[in-house]
Parts: sequence; C-alpha cells; structure tokens
Amino acid sequence: MAEMSSLPYDSLNREMKFLEMGYLPELMSLEAIIAESLPSREIFLLHDQDFFRMSVCKPNSAIGVFSGEDLIAYSILRIPCCFSQPMPDNLGVEIYLPPEDLIKVAHIQAIAVHPDHRGNSLQRKLARAHLALAEDLGYHHILCTVSPKNPKSLSNMLSCGFRIEALRPKFLGWFRFILHKDLKKFHLSSARDADGRVEQIAISISDLEGQLILLESGFKGFKIEAQSGIIKVLYEKSRSIDENDPIPD
Repeated sequence: MAEMSSLPYDSLNREMKFLEMGYLPELMSLEAIIAESLPSREIFLLHDQDFFRMSVCKPNSAIGVFSGEDLIAYSILRIPCCFSQPMPDNLGVEIYLPPEDLIKVAHIQAIAVHPDHRGNSLQRKLARAHLALAEDLGYHHILCTVSPKNPKSLSNMLSCGFRIEALRPKFLGWFRFILHKDLKKFHLSSARDADGRVEQIAISISDLEGQLILLESGFKGFKIEAQSGIIKVLYEKSRSIDENDPIPD
C-alpha cells in the first residue's frame, strides 16, 4: 500500500496523511468548530479526547486532510473485535451477519469536515481511503452509521458503494441508518440489471416508519434523490423469479 503521509492530495495544496498522538490538539480543535456549526446535535455524535487518543494510538486508524498546516477533515477507522472475538457493539450484529463474519468487520467510525471546506468531496475521498486500507488489512465487511437528518453525508457514503441495511435507535436514542459495504461483493446497479427483476421504491428520508417496513421486507437503500422538493431515499429489492418468467438471453 502507498504511504499516504508522503502523497500530495490535490492541486489545492491539500494533503492526506495518517494522524498520530501529536495531532490530538488539532483533532480536538476541529471537533469544537464542527460542534458550533451543527444545526442539530442529533446529526453528528461528538467525540471526547479519550476517543481521539485511542484512535491515534492505533496505527493507520486516523487519517487527516490538511490544507497547508491546518487540519480540515478526518476519518476514523475502528476494528470492533478483540483477540479475534467480536465486541458487543459490532454493527455486523445489527444486519445479521453470520458469526464467522463478525471478525471480518471494520467500522468507519467517524468522518468530519471543517464547515469552510465542505462541498469538495473530502468525505467521499476519506471514505475511499479507509475502504482501501481496510481491504488491505483483510477486512471486507465495512459498516458505518449516518443520521437520517444528514442527507448529504448519506448521499456521500451511498456513492462509495455502501447500502442501507438497517435503521436503529442508537446513541442517546437517536436513529441511525446502518450502512454496509461488502468489499468482496460487486453491487450491480438496478439500472444495469438486464433481466429487470429489481423492484424500486422512493420514500421520504423523514419517513422512518416506512423505511423500517421496507428494510424488514428485504429492501436496501442505495441512492438519494430530490423529487418535487422532497429528499427521498431510493430502495431496491431483487424480485423472486417466477417459473413462468421468460429466461433472459
């Protein structure tokens, strides 16, 4: 794997690199700025110094994006297992992964971007960097959580190949989408599904009850769209093949 700490990030003098203990003050400062910018506390779970300290102590767990000397974004990868045993908060349990797969789970625990630098695809680029790292480390079930009140972040993660597979009350009772990406499975878009046996439903992102019903029925969320001024989540499910259905060439 290429050493990220030596790679220029883009033409705007931004650089991506792994974060170590010396960057703890910058992480806490960025967290404070993000806290002040939140329109609702429910959108993003803020982390304390102990969380960041544990993250930067683990090799390659924390990645930062710098503009010059300033930390402007970060991503935290967490492995929810200890000595090859899954931990109770392993999100794989929430989507009913088989027990043998729980030790192959990695969480993208948090991605945050400075308010002045949003709209530059930093969240997606950090997610992809940690997806590549997790794959190199041998993990292939990557999970994360996103608030239903944060459609931009949801759209970013879905564009990286994640799928909504559950919706649960989590931190402080706040609902979170549970997103999953299986790095060993290729997700065929329904738009390219030759036999047409995919059922699609669009539903308002705020309709939690309706989405719970869809998820319990086997649908998975894959895209965000604005329809008539309403932000909707597109869900899809492969339809069962009837014996009378024509067989595609």
